[in-house]
Amino acid sequence: EVPPQSYTLSVEGKGGSGFGKGSGDVQLIDEGDNTTLMKYDGELQVGGTIANVGQRLIETVANSMAKQAFESLNRSLKARLAGEAEGVEVEYQAPSEMEFAAGVAKDMAAQVFFSPEYRNIWSTVIVAIVALLVGYILGKSGRD
Repeated sequence: EVPPQSYTLSVEGKGGSGFGKGSGDVQLIDEGDNTTLMKYDGELQVGGTIANVGQRLIETVANSMAKQAFESLNRSLKARLAGEAEGVEVEYQAPSEMEFAAGVAKDMAAQVFFSPEYRNIWSTVIVAIVALLVGYILGKSGRD
């Protein structure tokens, strides 16, 4: 730690489905006028069964969790500053686990449905579904 400019976070976990190990560096830059720029960089290694899920999925979840954590931190700091300006103490309510999980699910869905690399897959799926429906309708009308 080099308060208040920077710090490093280290994480390590192990469970039945695999392990995770990583670190992250955070840099805080005072931009004046009650504004701080936060830069971060990190690396995570996973192994075991969970690694078989796919790097893209793990990366999407990790990015979503970081995004939500920083957005939550930002809301907390803004609430505290607003409270100080009004002369009142503000107690920030962190998002629930369900709200956090819903945010991750939303980000994952956006990655799958709107990412250019998945666009061709979804186009193929939609064409296949339409073809099946047309085939079903034509087959049904031919029997009548």
